[in-house]
Amino acid sequence: EGFIREVSAVTTGSQVKEDQQLASFSAPNALSVIQLYILNLGAVDRLKQSAAAGSVEAQAAPAGASNMRQRIDQLENLGMSVLQMEEISRTREVPSSIKILAPADGVVLARNVSPGLKFDKGTEGYRIADLRQVWILADVFLKEAQYLRPGMRAQVTLPELEVTLPARVAEVQPQFDETTRTLKVRLVADNPGYILRPGMFVDVELSTSLPNAIRVPVDAVVDSGVKKTVYVAKGDGVFEPRKVETGWRAGGQIEIVRGLMPGEKIVVS
Repeated sequence: EGFIREVSAVTTGSQVKEDQQLASFSAPNALSVIQLYILNLGAVDRLKQSAAAGSVEAQAAPAGASNMRQRIDQLENLGMSVLQMEEISRTREVPSSIKILAPADGVVLARNVSPGLKFDKGTEGYRIADLRQVWILADVFLKEAQYLRPGMRAQVTLPELEVTLPARVAEVQPQFDETTRTLKVRLVADNPGYILRPGMFVDVELSTSLPNAIRVPVDAVVDSGVKKTVYVAKGDGVFEPRKVETGWRAGGQIEIVRGLMPGEKIVVS
C-alpha cells in the first residue's frame, strides 16, 4: 500500500513499450527493505572479495546469497522492477519512489491512477493487453457448432471498415447461452495495425463440408417466430403455404429438414 507520486501521459488507448515508465509511488514500508537490500549488496561484495583472497569468510557465501534472494523477493513484492533494482545496485542510493514500468508491449485498456491517490495492496493500476493477436468469441447455433473443429480456417470481417482478416478456430467452448441458445466458439486472429479492439463486433464466416440436403434461399423462409413457412407453387398462380423445419444456414442458403420435396417450385423472395 502507498500513494501515487507521478503519473505519465499514458492513458487508456495508449500504446506502450516494455519497461516504459507509467507512474511512480511511495510506500511507507519500502524504505527499510531497500536499505536492507543495499546492506546485503555490500555484504555480497565483501564475500566476493574474501573468496578472491582465499579467506575463510567466503564460507558464508551461501547464507549471503539466501539473504539477497529474500531481499529481492521483498522488493518484487513491493512492486519494484528488475531494472530499478539494478539501478540501486549500481548507485547504492535509496530512491525517492518506486517506478511502475510496463511489463510488456501493448495497449492500455484501463488506467486507475492519479497523482496523490492512496491505494491498498493488490490495487490494479493499469491493465495492458498485447493486441498483436486477439481472441474472437463467436455465437454459433448448436446445429452449426457440430461441424466446427479446432484448427478450421475462418474469415473475420469488420463491417464498418470492410476489412477482412484470416482466423482459425481454437476451441468450441462447453458453455451454453440460454438467452441466445448458442455456443461460444473461440477464434484466434493476428491483428495488424491493432484494427481489432476489445468490445468490437465482427462477422465470422467459416467454410465447412455439409451433408447433402434439400436447401432453399434464406429469403424463401418466412419466420414468424412461432413457425416457419415456405410458399409452394401449385400452378395457375396458386401458392400453398407450407410449414417447414429448418437445419443449418450458410452462404445465403438454409436446410429444409421437413416439409418440402426435391424439385418442388417455391417462392424464393
